[in-house]
Amino acid sequence: MAAATEYYVGIGGDDANPGTKDKPFATLTKARDAIRELKKAGKVSFRGVRAPELVTATEEALLRKIEELPEAIKSAGKDLSPAPLAHYAFELATVFTDFYENPDPGAEKQIPFIKITDPALKKYRLALVDMFRQAMANSLDALGIVPLEQI
Repeated sequence: MAAATEYYVGIGGDDANPGTKDKPFATLTKARDAIRELKKAGKVSFRGVRAPELVTATEEALLRKIEELPEAIKSAGKDLSPAPLAHYAFELATVFTDFYENPDPGAEKQIPFIKITDPALKKYRLALVDMFRQAMANSLDALGIVPLEQI
């Protein structure tokens, strides 16, 4: 499989194709699996991703909530209770949902991440999704809960 970081899915595509613009995959499932393979191989990197000049309110809220993880872990340890960490995980999921559903709060129409045409913005938002994924995985791990690979 090609080591591209962008994959294409199209009508008339074939999941045996490399997922390029000229030879797209047929299904989103194949594209998802190809991205997972790249991540496992360490070929998808968010190093060097920069925040845009204007960060939206939902992006900022997600970043701030992710930053609260160490304090939630400390609080759970101090209280000898999983409650602060469980509460944090719930709040993190809530803030992420708001970010995912309303990435551009002031816009008339929300553009799904997969359709963002600005490559820098797309990579930034995908990096935020990955940061959320890691923070949630860490929270669940600290609670002794094995995170699902997919829903």
